[in-house]
Amino acid sequence: MMSLGEVADDDVLIVHDAVRPLVAADSISDMIRVCKEYENAMTVLDCSDTMYMRQSPDSTSQVVERAGLVRGADTGVCIGQTHAGDACPGGRTRRGD
Repeated sequence: MMSLGEVADDDVLIVHDAVRPLVAADSISDMIRVCKEYENAMTVLDCSDTMYMRQSPDSTSQVVERAGLVRGADTGVCIGQTHAGDACPGGRTRRGD
């Protein structure tokens, strides 16, 4: 295993949630591609669950429109070397094309 000091400027660090080992190869490729462009990436999926706005601890007030929602896939995060030491503060997120 290498330390961050041994990582080249154009290397990418991929962190994976090993509890979910079945990651599609195209998801990893997309993360690396987006990371090289934006210096960070995370796999996300469209949200298919019904989401509610909480009105109080015991009730909800409305259904949240899902069209603009995504959820983290918990399969991996890709960090460009320039952000490896500071955990990508202010990093942008973008859905892979």
